[in-house]
Amino acid sequence: MKKLIPILVLSFFTLGAFSSASVAARFYDSASDMAQVKMQMVNLNTATADQLEALPGVGKQKAAAIIEYRQTNGNFKSVEDLVQVKGIGAKMLEKLNGQVVVN
Repeated sequence: MKKLIPILVLSFFTLGAFSSASVAARFYDSASDMAQVKMQMVNLNTATADQLEALPGVGKQKAAAIIEYRQTNGNFKSVEDLVQVKGIGAKMLEKLNGQVVVN
């Protein structure tokens, strides 16, 4: 019985430490995810071709088309204006939702 008490106490503290670490890890993962999302926002009116190509579904041709449209027609007034670019439709706009902004 005397050996059992220290084992139970040790087990209790060990489980508590793992549980606290697990909660902290979840918090910091969430915070880092939020920071990463904020960093990934691309401004359609100022983005370079490389920044545009980093977006899902946007390759060299679509990035060039976005820049060409911006140079020809002026800045985008809203993210939804992106569908006016040749090769970009509603599905592509949906993929980019939350990753692009217009300032």
